[in-house]
Amino acid sequence: MESSIGIAKLTSPHYVPWVIKGTSLGVWQGTQEGLYRVLCPRCQCLTTYETLDIAYREMVLSERKCCQGCRSRISFEKNPGIIGMILDFWCRTGNFPEVTSWLAAVPQKQFSLWAE
Repeated sequence: MESSIGIAKLTSPHYVPWVIKGTSLGVWQGTQEGLYRVLCPRCQCLTTYETLDIAYREMVLSERKCCQGCRSRISFEKNPGIIGMILDFWCRTGNFPEVTSWLAAVPQKQFSLWAE
């Protein structure tokens, strides 16, 4: 899920910065809720992850090393023909990427996410 909390608010005592060896990620752990906030190196959006393992898998081990929104945007730019199919799937399942950076790749004149 995309975080509405800005980087400036990710300070102690509520957030503790983490260092993940071998990466240049900005990672903070919420001391109250135990969630992890990770700054995407591509779009600079904060994404919230339930565990550090999930954050590591998404942002370090994945081929593109970025958030779901960025990966969606990259896929749309490489293969624009899949946009309609993917948007239809997301709308029916309600399972959109966690950050809104993917919206930049959707041609607004061709597709609408809202019923007219």
